[in-house]
Amino acid sequence: MLFHSGVFSKFISRPTLVSCIALFSGLYLSIGSGSRTGWGALPVVIILWSLAAFRHKYRALLLSGLFTFAVSVIAYVEVPMVNSRINQALQDIKSYNWNGPNTETSLGERISFARIGFSLLAKRPLSGWGDHSFASTIKESREYDFASQATRDWVIHCGFHSEIMTNAVRSGIWGVFSSLMLFMVPSVIFMRAFLSQNGVIRKYGVYGLTYVLCIFITSLSTEVFNLKYTASFHALMLSALMGTTLACTVNRSKTCAFSS
Repeated sequence: MLFHSGVFSKFISRPTLVSCIALFSGLYLSIGSGSRTGWGALPVVIILWSLAAFRHKYRALLLSGLFTFAVSVIAYVEVPMVNSRINQALQDIKSYNWNGPNTETSLGERISFARIGFSLLAKRPLSGWGDHSFASTIKESREYDFASQATRDWVIHCGFHSEIMTNAVRSGIWGVFSSLMLFMVPSVIFMRAFLSQNGVIRKYGVYGLTYVLCIFITSLSTEVFNLKYTASFHALMLSALMGTTLACTVNRSKTCAFSS
């Protein structure tokens, strides 16, 4: 009965309300989880949405920049989780020892992951190391003593906590290229739609670019496509977004789905 009621029909006919609910739900879950990675996408997404919403691009950049700055300051002052995680990150960076051994800290471990990964990539830029052949190098070489034993063990058994870095060490520069193509090809399609004069097509460009940017920023610090579920989810999302965007672009339709 509810699905046929006038109240429900009016609710789902308000895309702005539904979008706001989804946005704040995502922010709540991101902050509540304690993760810092997702926060990095928010300023980029706000600027992207502003550019799409306002005709005057420079005004949009200025307003979105001021809005992002204001939201960031308020969140830092009023939200304990944000304050704690940012302060901890700054402390981790400040205490990191670039010329000697390091203790285990959240951000410090990620810096060490990246340093080990870049070192291994430089040694085998064309062939890569596969999944496990670098284990003996990390164990035996004093070059990696800057990382704690737990950090080195994590790299050997679990990877580099970065989708792109893991593929770079596994397959060399070809792994980097393949990883970047997963983002660049969809981005080109969505950017063309974003620059379209057709409002519906431009809207799909915004949706697509927002999704790709969020996934890209996430994959810089955690595994995405090496996990079966997230790989399947990504394939489903890209198929839906790219398929609709290309269909609207080719047909120049003004009545695509969700255009109301």
